[in-house]
Amino acid sequence: MPPKSARVVLVEADAQLRATWSRELRARGWDVREARDIHSALDVMIQHQPHAVITATQPSDATGSHFVRTFRSVVEHDVKIVGVGPVPPDDTSSAGFDLICELPLDIDQLHTALATSHDSADDRKPTTEIKRLDS
Repeated sequence: MPPKSARVVLVEADAQLRATWSRELRARGWDVREARDIHSALDVMIQHQPHAVITATQPSDATGSHFVRTFRSVVEHDVKIVGVGPVPPDDTSSAGFDLICELPLDIDQLHTALATSHDSADDRKPTTEIKRLDS
């Protein structure tokens, strides 16, 4: 079960499919916000700062990495981007996605993948202090 603060934005053009996936994710404890297209998803992401984005919608005029990069740029912390659809022949990271799930979507598998990698907003990743170079 994800922490109560775990927010996800679900981007799917088909209203019935979007409602089904949203209901299933909410039943597993996720705070789900919905968007029907990429542009409305950006507005929702700016306002709600999700921990994950699940997108089955991709603009025809952009590569995966182009709009995924845009998604990452509007969220002020690490965000997991999940693509839903055919798995590309090349590596998923080359398209900018953290994970690609095939259709039909296995909600339990998706939930497990997101819940195990969720970082709460209060968690801070350790950093290494870099010593200043004297000129």
